[in-house]
Amino acid sequence: MHGEYGAVMQRRNLAGLRVGNQMGPAVYVATVRAFCVACLLVPFCTVSWSLLRAQAPSQDARVTYCVLRGGTPADCAAALGAPQPVPKVAVPSPATDCAQAEADWTRAEDVKTLAVYQAHLARFHTCAFATLARSRIEQLQGQPAVPNPCGGVATAVSLSTRSAQPLSSAESCALKPKDAFRECDKCPEMVVVPAGTFMMGSPADEQERFEDEGPQHRVTIGRQFAVGRFSVTFDEWEACVADGGCDRYRPDDKKWGRGRRPVINVSWKDAKNYVAWLSRRTGNTYDLLSEAEREYVTRAGTTTPFWTGMTISTSQANYNGTRAYGGGRTGEFRQKTLPVDSFAPNPWGLYQVHGNVWDWTKDCDHGSYKDAPEDGLAWETGDCSRRIIRGGSWSFVPKIIRSAKRDRLAIDRRDDSIGFRVARTLAP
Repeated sequence: MHGEYGAVMQRRNLAGLRVGNQMGPAVYVATVRAFCVACLLVPFCTVSWSLLRAQAPSQDARVTYCVLRGGTPADCAAALGAPQPVPKVAVPSPATDCAQAEADWTRAEDVKTLAVYQAHLARFHTCAFATLARSRIEQLQGQPAVPNPCGGVATAVSLSTRSAQPLSSAESCALKPKDAFRECDKCPEMVVVPAGTFMMGSPADEQERFEDEGPQHRVTIGRQFAVGRFSVTFDEWEACVADGGCDRYRPDDKKWGRGRRPVINVSWKDAKNYVAWLSRRTGNTYDLLSEAEREYVTRAGTTTPFWTGMTISTSQANYNGTRAYGGGRTGEFRQKTLPVDSFAPNPWGLYQVHGNVWDWTKDCDHGSYKDAPEDGLAWETGDCSRRIIRGGSWSFVPKIIRSAKRDRLAIDRRDDSIGFRVARTLAP
């Protein structure tokens, strides 16, 4: 073995001498470095250093030799009287940032605060919306401060005994997480969820995850908001129709029953018609949840595939129980929806966030979370002919009803496994 290794080394030394005679010092130095560092060929390197000294009449070559012997470039240049190289400074590409400017500007226009416009201008000062951002900042700086409707003091209000009517300013300011209210007899019951931060998407090692669930990223929900305790029911939908809203559309219930079952066969456009009616009816701002908000309220502070833990059962949710997940057991396949108050709620008091019906969200379709918003607002750029749905339904196996699972459908699609849940903006 040693004899064979010695013969190989001798051939490499001779090859090094031939190569050195055929190339200049700069190219030869690169060759020397590659052999010496990668292969630790000490005899070859010894010959190479000698050859480099012989071939290095120039100042640059002597500095290079000094560096190869262990000196730093700056020290070697100073010792040999050579000019020191000017370090290259990485300049960020404005094109990369400007590609994201439109989505950021859309979010800024939704929020309309001085801080958000200033943040946009700081990041995108050379991009298309910079002039508009400066204009918005000047307008807001020239306006008197808008008083906080809560005045910094929350007034105690009994929400449990109040009638179903729009909240007053005092009542809105008094809300705290897990409080519940209803703003008309047939309006959805709303539950207050806290502000907070969570990791959106699934980790790379989550069982049976999909690629569009990443990259996992931190999202901050900046203030509390209210969300429907249940998906919107047939009763609540029919109140909209009876009041002249929702285009008077009456969805098919598949003969499964209406009443407290979730409304089905409603498109994204239908759902937007409902929240527009609800906003008019109450005088307050209702909408669909953003995708981030929907995952946030599903998890309710948990980080596991389901709020129930690493697995789930058909005694906890309505889904296709012919398959199991995460070491759990198979169960029932009911093949239809159930009333919205079936099973136990999650830690924040919300029912059936896994299974029963998918919920439409506001967000347009993106194939991953690359460049996704981190503030919880809807991502309303991309393929807006399709919108994201969340939660899974009665017809899907458990891997499809996980907290991180996402899918998308055309905005005019109606289906017997799709419904929606509403959100309401609250006073700061």
